[in-house]
Amino acid sequence: MGIELVKLRKTFNGHAAIECLDVSVGAGEMLVLLGPSGCGKTTTMRCVAGLENPDSGRVEIGGRTVFDDRTGVNVPINQRNTGMVFQSYAIWPHMTVAENVAFPLVMARCSRGEIDARVKEILSLVGLDGFADRGASYMSGGQMQRVALARSLVSRPAVLLFDEPLSNLDARLRDHLRVQLREIQTRLAITSVYVTHDQREALAVADRIAVMRRGSILQIDDPVSIYTNPRTRTVADFLGYSNIFPASEGRVAGAGFEVALAGGHRLVASRAPASPAGALFACVRPEDLRVRAAETSARCAVNAIAGEVLLGSFMGNYIQYRVRVAGGAVWDAFDPDIANRVAIGERVTMEVPPENVLLLPE
Repeated sequence: MGIELVKLRKTFNGHAAIECLDVSVGAGEMLVLLGPSGCGKTTTMRCVAGLENPDSGRVEIGGRTVFDDRTGVNVPINQRNTGMVFQSYAIWPHMTVAENVAFPLVMARCSRGEIDARVKEILSLVGLDGFADRGASYMSGGQMQRVALARSLVSRPAVLLFDEPLSNLDARLRDHLRVQLREIQTRLAITSVYVTHDQREALAVADRIAVMRRGSILQIDDPVSIYTNPRTRTVADFLGYSNIFPASEGRVAGAGFEVALAGGHRLVASRAPASPAGALFACVRPEDLRVRAAETSARCAVNAIAGEVLLGSFMGNYIQYRVRVAGGAVWDAFDPDIANRVAIGERVTMEVPPENVLLLPE
């Protein structure tokens, strides 16, 4: 069952949270809504669930209209056949794990035999075998989130909605559950909408990512395409291109396109901007930069930018550098060459291949 949102609009106190939104989610697809706080991603998901009533537009789930302002259709929450996993878990601490998971089935007046069988099945699916009789308040954060997932799945919903479900967990557990959530969603082929502000999380779980800003979708595409080819500097910024600087004096240079940055620096991109007219920004991912001590850097290298190391943090499989260049701009670089770590205060040269420089409009 897919989801269709047509010309969806929602305002709060006269301010538009969603503005004329059109988006389709294919059957069995995981669509991630990615963006900063206040961009409308959670409001969009709540309109699908029925927790918010749009001002106008249409919402369809599996070809069935559940909201349409023109015809007056507004299907209640409990009749939309959706499951929801909240950021705050929303687990009842006075109940056992099994009682929490069984609650939707109890409300649906299922038989005791069916409830027991389905609760056992779903707890096994989320890796909570043997936890049925444990009090929910004695579970860890990661276990409680799996209980919340099991409760959302036990009623076999047509659509699953995730509202930043991992943001309360520590980094290691977040990585583990991210994989588990994706495995379960893929195995069950449940159409899903996942809300997050974490670009790494979005890239890891999505079939497609919709980057939102001010109630509208700026770009929607599969993770690889949107990561390697953001259309604007705003999208690039939210996808981890932390080195974004105004560029000017664009001109064709051999097989590439050269621009000037503040401080007298010049960069060559292998691809010319889609439209050279108007404001341009040079965008470089930190992981595409290599940092070399100034005396060991290649002479006259293309896209070699000199600077001074302000910070060098060991991150396990790479060194995170902050480098200040002429003109005062500070660049971020994630260099995997751990053996040749450069000291704070040392003069260095950063190098980036032309194919890793993007020239984008605002």
